[in-house]
Amino acid sequence: MIATPQSLDTIRNSAEVKKLLAEIDEAEPLVKEYCQRLADEMLERRNLQKLFDDMIVNVRATVDLHERMLKEVRRKEERARNDLAEVRFCLEGHKMGIVEKIAEIEREIARTQKNKATEYHLGLLKAKLAKYRQQLLEPAGGKGGAKGDGFDVMKSGDARVAMV
Repeated sequence: MIATPQSLDTIRNSAEVKKLLAEIDEAEPLVKEYCQRLADEMLERRNLQKLFDDMIVNVRATVDLHERMLKEVRRKEERARNDLAEVRFCLEGHKMGIVEKIAEIEREIARTQKNKATEYHLGLLKAKLAKYRQQLLEPAGGKGGAKGDGFDVMKSGDARVAMV
């Protein structure tokens, strides 16, 4: 029995006190061992809490790093998609005829917002459109004659007349 205030109230003589002291001396190693285990457990819990706090900090830092990497990958993916769309547009341009190319460029011009940032792009589209319209007006000849600025007259027979 361990001495408690209630157990001290029941003591009537010195024999009972000696008996209680003997019981306390007998229980002391058990109590010391229990207190030591309790102290060790508390120390272990503190160490675990510190490790968990450090781990949470590391996980948050890792999450931030992964979010930045994900943004970078998404940006590169978007750029690759745009490049792929541009390549497809160019490849489709080789497959389709001049009339389809002209129609596609006119659709692109119509859906492109006109502002200072898109002026250059619209200018390029208009230049391509003019080039394709010129090709549409010019006959496609396999012979390599010199081409003028639109003042040439079609050859008839062996003679050709050009205005200079």
